[in-house]
Amino acid sequence: MAMEILVRFNHNGTNDAERWRLVWDGKEFICTSIRLECGSETVKRAVMVNGEPTIKWHVQPIEPKKVIFNFKDQETHVTIL
Repeated sequence: MAMEILVRFNHNGTNDAERWRLVWDGKEFICTSIRLECGSETVKRAVMVNGEPTIKWHVQPIEPKKVIFNFKDQETHVTIL
């Protein structure tokens, strides 16, 4: 079963630890950094903003195999293989 992963910049982040949004199979994670070690493409997807669907640009990994979370202090670093 293929993983659905989307990455975009978090414009609502209040500090460096909240720089990125990772949506993985419908669940959202706020991350400090995201490293892609697979191919990727830029895609437009609708997301809900204040209850309304809004088009946003995302980076979408191509055929990701694994997602690794590394938690350090108040930071969340993610590697996508």
